[in-house]
Amino acid sequence: MQRPGVSVIVPFHGGESAAGEAMAALRAIELRAGDELLVADNTREGVLAARFDEGFHAQAERQPYSARNEAARRARGEWLLFTDADCRPEPGLLDAYFDPPPGDGVGALAGEIVAAGVADTLARRYAADRRLLSSELFLAHPYRPMGVTANLLVRRSAFEAVGGFYEGIRSGGDADLCWRLQEAGWALEHRPRAIVGHEHRATVRALLRQAARTAAGTRWLEARHPGFHATDGSGRRAGRALVGIVAWPLRGQPERGAFKAIELLVIATEHLGRLAGNARPRGRR
Repeated sequence: MQRPGVSVIVPFHGGESAAGEAMAALRAIELRAGDELLVADNTREGVLAARFDEGFHAQAERQPYSARNEAARRARGEWLLFTDADCRPEPGLLDAYFDPPPGDGVGALAGEIVAAGVADTLARRYAADRRLLSSELFLAHPYRPMGVTANLLVRRSAFEAVGGFYEGIRSGGDADLCWRLQEAGWALEHRPRAIVGHEHRATVRALLRQAARTAAGTRWLEARHPGFHATDGSGRRAGRALVGIVAWPLRGQPERGAFKAIELLVIATEHLGRLAGNARPRGRR
């Protein structure tokens, strides 16, 4: 199958062990002539860039959206595939994106995101059960379809036309990019067979930190995109969670009850997270 060249773009922040694991997963992607892998290392020490040829030391520290933009400026591919260092792409990911080939009016393609590895903790089983990063669910967003940067392929010309990712924020940049692309007239399509596994947070505490960060991004999106309201239905969600905490153990399914307890904590954390700012502290080298 003939297809355009793709630049795989990944921001990285972590230690040496995480760098090795990320590169092992990314190098498993089947690349063709015209494809490339660019990993933007935004650690202070350049942990990954010092060891792997595909890495480069990004200008800003701990700034994933600016790191993605910087990598996009270096990229040669006609399409830009955004994924994350904690993702485990399937080898045939790139070919799957172009089956069928996207039309000329398609600006972005959202691949599917599934739970990676063994769900060995309650938090990971909860995340897998809720399909936390499923593109199928994000594309059904009541405001406007969106994809997330764990597995998002963007036409380079469309990406440049809308100015890339908004920088200096903690969360919400992927939804903002997808919505700006659609406002500019580009279509967003689903590629369910272009699959990436995601290593969900191992503990409830880490899961709640993620929920708080996402909530801060959600409030920022509400201010940036009038008409988008994320808190609709949170009261009903909390009510169902409270009922489930009691009802599921009585039915002999205590873990389902535990999931409902986590859900209630997530809802509370989202409301608190909305009080926090979405700006990420900037640090230049």
